[in-house]
Amino acid sequence: DVVVQVLDARDPMGTRSPHIETYLKKEKPWKHLIFVLNKCDLVPTWATKRWVAVLSQDYPTLAFHASLTNPFGKGAFIQLLRQFGKPWHLTFHALLGFPGLLCVLCPWSPCSFYLLWLERALPKFKLQIPGQTSAPEGSRGTRLPYQILKASCSLHTDKKQISVGFIGYPNVGKSSVINTLRSKKVCNVAPIAGETKVWQYITLMRRIFLIDCPGVVYPSEDSETDIVLKGV
Repeated sequence: DVVVQVLDARDPMGTRSPHIETYLKKEKPWKHLIFVLNKCDLVPTWATKRWVAVLSQDYPTLAFHASLTNPFGKGAFIQLLRQFGKPWHLTFHALLGFPGLLCVLCPWSPCSFYLLWLERALPKFKLQIPGQTSAPEGSRGTRLPYQILKASCSLHTDKKQISVGFIGYPNVGKSSVINTLRSKKVCNVAPIAGETKVWQYITLMRRIFLIDCPGVVYPSEDSETDIVLKGV
């Protein structure tokens, strides 16, 4: 239902897979794609901020630091997944509350960039909702279009749960991100690529299930040096 492409903050474009993005647009347009910029603790804050802004122009992007003891972006990520798993009428005020508050307190928080992406994505949705062109009365005001909130909050109103798949190049930290979300080691991790060899299914909460996938490298024009630098 939701595809999370984990990117390495040290080389976001090098660990990004246009093949996956093109496939989802053409073959699986109903699936939601999210970028998670992992290992943001290894690059300067200004670099993370700029990369999140650039990537958010295409898909919702969250800055993340996978760690069991000192994570960053965990709360915003879990909150976002919760909204995907709820009917839109139950999440309208939630989206305006928690992320909206973060937009004020921390202008470059993960939720702030997600809401910014939703606002910029308005022309892409081409929604037609008769008789409803603005936020309901009493929603405390927002620049975010009501149509985008409705489209993004309801993933599958007829399903009782959603599955979230983690994909990306080897060694970008997919398993570490899942361990961080669960606050314990549920997936094996290693400092070398290829530790995850089979799909692993993990329960995050009652309605949300995570899928840890082995890293995949698609054919590209990368030189041997580029391949070595990516660690694959």
